[in-house]
Amino acid sequence: MPNTYVMNANSDQKIQKLLDPSAMEVVIELQKAELDRLLLENRRLHERIDQLLQLQEREQVLRQQLQSLLGHSPKTSQIPNKLINDKALQSAQTRYDRLKDTLGLLLVALEKRTRT
Repeated sequence: MPNTYVMNANSDQKIQKLLDPSAMEVVIELQKAELDRLLLENRRLHERIDQLLQLQEREQVLRQQLQSLLGHSPKTSQIPNKLINDKALQSAQTRYDRLKDTLGLLLVALEKRTRT
């Protein structure tokens, strides 16, 4: 496989021969502008990746805390009131309680079915 750098150097030399010095300056300025744009975009993407990683870590911690809270009180799986300030958390607690009740009913129905 030919060396890419050598190919680029050869093509750069061909371009230099085809373009006059003023046109070459324009090409160089355009390439610099494109490089600056790409570097800026690269930095923005890395910042966004860092934000997403931080959000993922926070989500994992919150999930672990929620599982811990739910695991320590199996009979009364209520989250302490000081943690229920967020409507989304309240909604999740309500949904969990409904699912738990429905699962209990389903288990009772299955037990009755297997007995008969």
